[in-house]
Amino acid sequence: MPNRISRFEAFLDLLKHQINHCDGHPNGINIPFGITYEFLAKEWNWDRKTVISFLKSLQEMGVLECKRDGYNMVVRILNLAYLPTQKG
Repeated sequence: MPNRISRFEAFLDLLKHQINHCDGHPNGINIPFGITYEFLAKEWNWDRKTVISFLKSLQEMGVLECKRDGYNMVVRILNLAYLPTQKG
């Protein structure tokens, strides 16, 4: 697939989503965020099965937790005790 991003870049993108979701939350606590496989597949230029496999491997390594919530999934990157909030 053209313009396909790497697994490392995909993980950084998940971190970006986690940080953006927590921005403005008191103390920057990493709270779960909702997202879909289809959104990530389009954003990363991967197929849906590759996204599912990647998230499953991160979950097996204890890096994140991922739970289905109807059509969406709820993702939270683990072991992030503090995410700094951006001061405007």
